[in-house]
Amino acid sequence: MTEILIFFFFIIFSSIIYYISVKKKLILDNTSFSKHKTFSSNLKTIPLLGGFFLLISLILFLNLNLNFVIIFFLIFCLGLFSDINFLFKPTTRFYLQALILFSFFFFSDIQILSTRIGFLDKLLEYSVFNYFFCCFCLMILINGYNFIDGLNGLSLGYFILVVINLFLINEFILPNSIFINNIYFIFSIFLIFIIILFSKIFLGDSGSYLIGVVTGLQIISVNFYNPQISPYFLILLIWYPCFEVLFSMIRKKINKTSPLIPDTKHLHQLIYIYFKENFLLKYSNSISSIIILLYNLFIIFFIENLIYNSLICILILCLNVMVYLMVYFLLSRSLYDFKKTK
Repeated sequence: MTEILIFFFFIIFSSIIYYISVKKKLILDNTSFSKHKTFSSNLKTIPLLGGFFLLISLILFLNLNLNFVIIFFLIFCLGLFSDINFLFKPTTRFYLQALILFSFFFFSDIQILSTRIGFLDKLLEYSVFNYFFCCFCLMILINGYNFIDGLNGLSLGYFILVVINLFLINEFILPNSIFINNIYFIFSIFLIFIIILFSKIFLGDSGSYLIGVVTGLQIISVNFYNPQISPYFLILLIWYPCFEVLFSMIRKKINKTSPLIPDTKHLHQLIYIYFKENFLLKYSNSISSIIILLYNLFIIFFIENLIYNSLICILILCLNVMVYLMVYFLLSRSLYDFKKTK
């Protein structure tokens, strides 16, 4: 009964904050270089409140210790400063992310226990290397979620897929991990997802950073407390946002451009542009998100019973990478041909 009351309080409180933001024109997506303006069919100013609502739901519905509350708050603030253009330089945000994450791992002593790669596991036995490796992995995931946030609901929708999958296998998760097992938290983020999908609010950097940290710490926590679970199963849960970043870095390296400079050549953006230019769909943004989420929905729930099977998980991971690259190059070629005929 108490949790139901808290859930309704969350809805009422969020509605009040949304009204104030729109009325007073606070934290709106009104910058000329916004990633949302580039790929949104609705160009009016929209509140960047998704991260704030997510932070409130984390605090209200999850039993978090102080270390987790602090890191969630700091990462949220870092993203918020980016949203309001106080931290415009990507390099500054990069170094601040690294500092916050390394401090968290150092003081909480949460580590990655096993990757099932011999030489890497040997290196992970050294705490300092382990902390840096955790930071590297988490920063890839954080920025991956931020990359895919250009489409309505894609970042939060993918987060929901991961959360629900972990929720369904909760009998394998030990209680001292930070496993997200509160059904009202799932309800709250699903509600935020629906609002974002129809462009009533945006997640913003504050929300995508927060989602990345929550997901990453959960994955590391599961690996730390449940070493019997295949690390490749856990990698498969987050493969898509991570590969978006890694492929972007490789692509920019080949093209001799800085990996920190944003562009509009990610897979999710090419899918959006393809629908927009070939079918002129009003909701090309949301449709593109749904297509990507449906593919990953199939993958994530297909592997639900493979939590111990590293070999199958590796094969599926390779298949995902092949599908990604094939679709990417086909769309790149198609859009190039389209522009030549115009």
